[in-house]
Amino acid sequence: MKKLLVCILCFVMWSCRFVPSDDKNHENYLKEGPGYQLVFDPEPGTVYQYTIVNKSNSEMKVSGKEITNNNSSDIAFSYLINKDTGSGFSVGIEYSKIHLSSKVGDTETEMDAGNAKYSTNPIEKLLGALKESKINIVLDRTGKVKEVAGYEELTNNVFEQLRFTDTLTASIARQQWNHLVLGSLVKQNAEQFFGFFPDSTVHLHEKWKASSSQKGEFGLKTTTTYFVKAVTENEVFIESSGEISSDNNEIASRNGVTSTNLTGLQEGEYVMERKTGMILKASISAKIKGSVQMRGMDIPIDIKNTVEINSVK
Repeated sequence: MKKLLVCILCFVMWSCRFVPSDDKNHENYLKEGPGYQLVFDPEPGTVYQYTIVNKSNSEMKVSGKEITNNNSSDIAFSYLINKDTGSGFSVGIEYSKIHLSSKVGDTETEMDAGNAKYSTNPIEKLLGALKESKINIVLDRTGKVKEVAGYEELTNNVFEQLRFTDTLTASIARQQWNHLVLGSLVKQNAEQFFGFFPDSTVHLHEKWKASSSQKGEFGLKTTTTYFVKAVTENEVFIESSGEISSDNNEIASRNGVTSTNLTGLQEGEYVMERKTGMILKASISAKIKGSVQMRGMDIPIDIKNTVEINSVK
């Protein structure tokens, strides 16, 4: 289960929000120029393909010993857009590549969903089941996740195949699987792509704010400022900056983590398709520092993370 926790940390960092460190310099430009309606409105029947490369480095100090973790993920997937029976959208998710790697001290681990068929590694088998599955999410008109379909069936099938003999291990594994797949890969990923649209018309050089809480290994809350940097005929360029802090009410209690004292900043840039609201490209960086309480110990931790999102034509 240690290997899965490494993956979870990587995805926790991936799913945080992001945008401009020089936000104060933009105060004189608010509501300049014509208004733009930034909404989630893709054409039904269209398919958007993406790659996401996530790199994370964390340094911890446990009992006087420094431990360095280097994690990375390389994921390729597609969103198939359809109309929902209501006024929202039904979005199918299919993964074509899931590759995870980690280095903890001198120990290196590689996991690839493509190896699942012949692998004895339970994590690769879990990832392989996800790669072969079809998950559907229902979004409202604002891009918020209303429902996830196909997930329970996938989960039951996966755990039937693994045949855990220890009920406690099976329970912990299911909790971690729910967090990794339902929490990070599905819901939080979808909210990162679709869930940040403003409530009203915005102007060139205007900004708006959004807040979110993230349940996981480390409970986090983020307040993000979004800024419309430029608008062309087909694209909208958005900067963002977010302040990250601990939210101990959102910790998913596992592996002895009882509380956290973390603060951090995220910065990044989006390129959005103006007509549909779909993300075309994004670059994100985050830094988080502080400590976590684990098994009665106060452990200092320093995390750095970068994410590159690109659409594939």
